[in-house]
Amino acid sequence: MEPQVTSKKSFITSITARWWFIALIPIIFFFSPPFVQKNSLPLLNFQNWFKAIGDISSNNFTGYFAKYSPIMNITAIIVIILVFVIKNKFTRVFSIYTAIMMAFYGVTQNTSYTDINGIGIITASYIFIPILSGIWIWEAFTKNNNFDSPPKLNIWTITAFCMALFAFWNPISPENSMPDFNPVYFFTNGGNSMFCNMTPMILAILFFFYPKINTAALRVTGLCGTAIGFTQLVIHLVIFVKTNWWVGVLHIPVFALSLAAVILSLRADKAANKN
Repeated sequence: MEPQVTSKKSFITSITARWWFIALIPIIFFFSPPFVQKNSLPLLNFQNWFKAIGDISSNNFTGYFAKYSPIMNITAIIVIILVFVIKNKFTRVFSIYTAIMMAFYGVTQNTSYTDINGIGIITASYIFIPILSGIWIWEAFTKNNNFDSPPKLNIWTITAFCMALFAFWNPISPENSMPDFNPVYFFTNGGNSMFCNMTPMILAILFFFYPKINTAALRVTGLCGTAIGFTQLVIHLVIFVKTNWWVGVLHIPVFALSLAAVILSLRADKAANKN
């Protein structure tokens, strides 16, 4: 059975496609000052902002979950497989899983505790959490992703999936941040504990079933991924390119696929309006 279009779906899809909403995501991301417990940050001192954000990112809570990497990665692999095996019977579980993981990324990757700053929070990500997780919770109820339709297998969807698989694999040496193509990392690298490693896979799955998907969920996920991916590319391929170039390469999938997601979501909505 085809997913039914409701007025609520039309309203949310319309709102997320407005120019001001699309502009709001990068504005929030780039101009929200971080929160630090011990040291106040001057409102317009962007240098201190970025220094604090760098400190929070470097000391975030992701490391606490490293020992659970095999469980989290295997769970992600099972979820990916079940989308194609169980299809629409799994769409609600997939959406709930995605909503939970987006909230998990938002908290663990953007919260830290250090002696210098005490509790540190990247506030932009905390603003994103209810928006991004909320859109996927909404999708869990509306079930607009139609996984019963045959997956589209072409050069674009296969390329997107390969890029997503590369990001999920995260083949990087933990010792020197250089390339390390150990296949064991598929299960031990903690890829499913980080937004930039798992989001490309979520988008690649939706590409297989495009345009019979929730375009609002595709768009909001893509907008967040584009903003975060762009920042990571600038940091690792421009500012710290001598030492972090491989980290930058590993962030190409999240930026490229997220940007593609935004474009495709708008194209699908435009086509739907014509019909």
